[in-house]
Amino acid sequence: MGEKMSKMNHARWFGKNHRRVLCLGLQGSGKSTLTQFLSSQYPRAAKPLPELGCYKFKVDKFTIAFYDLKGDAQSRFFWRHHFEGSQGIIFVVDMSNADNIQLSKATLQELLRDDLLRGLPFLIVANKKDISNDFTEEQLTDMLELDRSKKEQWEIVKACATTGEGLREGLLWLLARMAPV
Repeated sequence: MGEKMSKMNHARWFGKNHRRVLCLGLQGSGKSTLTQFLSSQYPRAAKPLPELGCYKFKVDKFTIAFYDLKGDAQSRFFWRHHFEGSQGIIFVVDMSNADNIQLSKATLQELLRDDLLRGLPFLIVANKKDISNDFTEEQLTDMLELDRSKKEQWEIVKACATTGEGLREGLLWLLARMAPV
């Protein structure tokens, strides 16, 4: 019943073209840089609340409530409090830091298995392609141990958050797969 009420309230307050996206990833992966780039490229729909990590901007016909959540170990514990009502996930991986790729993989796998996120589209942003090895999508899929049989649930884009390369295409993929509430 709580889920039904939550969806009703969400639809009542935000309308059918409103989307809620969580931006997750380890500390230093480039989430904030990605958020800053998107905020600068798309018109703002509301004043940002950076202390809450919430930004609203318009992409095509959609208003996106974009939550940039901190990625340090202590903050990752609280991510789950933001899952309900979310319609899409952007998971950012720092491809230039080989030490963190294993922790990113474990974190991503945990998110993909979470019941509250089941069925949501995941955009995996392989960030910092400008300073990292040029991995193929096949190599990235293997490194992150993504299930190829569930390919419709996730997409990998190689990107550079400072220049925005790859971000628009990835965001449009995510929006096309996010169901209205």
